[in-house]
Amino acid sequence: MGNACSGGGDGNAAASTPEEQARARAIEKMLKEDRRQMLKEVKLLLLGAGQSGKSTLAKQMKVLYLNGFTEQEKLAFKEIVAGNIYTNTHALVKGALRAGYPLTPESQAVIQKAWLNDPAEPLNASIAEDLQVLWADPSIKKVYDTDEGQIEDSAPYFYEKKNLDRMTSNDYCPTTEDVLRVRVKTTGVSEIFFDLAQVRFRMVDVGGQRSERRKWIHCFQDVSAVIFFVAMSEYNQYLAEAPEVKRMHESIALFDEIVNARWFQKSNIILFLNKSDLFKEKIAKIDMKCMFNDYTGGCNFDAGCKFLTEVFVNLVDQNNGKREIYPHVTCATNTQNVKFVFTSVRDSLLKDTLGNEIGVAI
Repeated sequence: MGNACSGGGDGNAAASTPEEQARARAIEKMLKEDRRQMLKEVKLLLLGAGQSGKSTLAKQMKVLYLNGFTEQEKLAFKEIVAGNIYTNTHALVKGALRAGYPLTPESQAVIQKAWLNDPAEPLNASIAEDLQVLWADPSIKKVYDTDEGQIEDSAPYFYEKKNLDRMTSNDYCPTTEDVLRVRVKTTGVSEIFFDLAQVRFRMVDVGGQRSERRKWIHCFQDVSAVIFFVAMSEYNQYLAEAPEVKRMHESIALFDEIVNARWFQKSNIILFLNKSDLFKEKIAKIDMKCMFNDYTGGCNFDAGCKFLTEVFVNLVDQNNGKREIYPHVTCATNTQNVKFVFTSVRDSLLKDTLGNEIGVAI
């Protein structure tokens, strides 16, 4: 045993059988491959305020690079879809009642029904009709538009008649689009691995840790890049857990804290100004001056994008020349947009973090 561990020379090799020598060569080859793969791994940390789109990006990586969701995996989202619909409906009704908005007689009749107070009630065609009645009510729409009830962004998608008809059928199986749209609150840490351009990507999504962030953030100091999400469309909205705090203020403060933390001084920063589709709809109606007194771009989408980009990029400590910041305007629910943006992100990261070390061909 002593000789085997001593690393002796030719005498030890001579005592080995051909099978043992072959096994040793195989193990050494495996270890070399492991070391090579570790060198070529790009670790990405997803950060941002709640509901900014982090988990949606992770789902898109599965769609784009891991053959998507199986039928069984999609079926697992069926109850979550129903739960989202019930939760949003309760919030819309409560928001209207709390604000004193007058409901139509048809809506008044619907909110008296038992199913509204029984989330265990399976969705069916009758409930779909009731949901259509509520969604057609101007007061319910007003709650959504003014964020009186902290409603999910995806609510209009799930209240569309064609989607409700599908989701309330007996043989309903969620589509990939349903899976991308449905809200699943992230608690703890989740990871997804995928290979791209001969490189292993490791994407880490951290959620549900707002009050404990300072205790764990240093654990991720070795990441290649931080992908930080900002929900552009939330510039006039408030946090559900802190109603006095504007969501955009929370995002700005969090971004400032993260990008200038000593743990990430060597990590590249990728800024995803997300939910551009919703932002485009909202800024056409609501000037961003309600959030930023120095904004002068009016209800113009391009001006709004440029302004928000500058707000966040200007927070990065310019004295640190060891990293880059890459801003992108994104729509995480749009697979083609995500593919286009992530291709750009991939190319930038491989050049910055791996190109000189392993000669990766881009």
